[in-house]
Amino acid sequence: MKKGFTLIELIGIIVILGVISFIVFPVVSSSIKNGKEKAYNEQVGRIIEAAKKWANDNTDLLPSDDEELYVNINTLVSSGFIKKNKEGNLINPKDNTNMTGCVLIRYASTYNQYTYEYTTCE
Repeated sequence: MKKGFTLIELIGIIVILGVISFIVFPVVSSSIKNGKEKAYNEQVGRIIEAAKKWANDNTDLLPSDDEELYVNINTLVSSGFIKKNKEGNLINPKDNTNMTGCVLIRYASTYNQYTYEYTTCE
């Protein structure tokens, strides 16, 4: 009666586990990366929506043709359109750094409306 595994059986199990890990690891890391990208895009969307609300309350400050206006995140926070986390930060989900960008507001005369774009501050 046989008790335990032979060396060949143990090596076979280790090889199978290695192959499974080589298959699973890229899938899991890709899922994590896609999740962070999606969270970042949602965060940027919330910032742009906050800038639109800010623009509705500050129509006298909006740019006219060939002008640009940068509204930074601190302005949106101080005016109550965005809330930061408990530590007082707005975190970038991609790399866990503070988001310090701005929303660029331009008047598009061809569409007769304002455009909003998240960008780095100048």
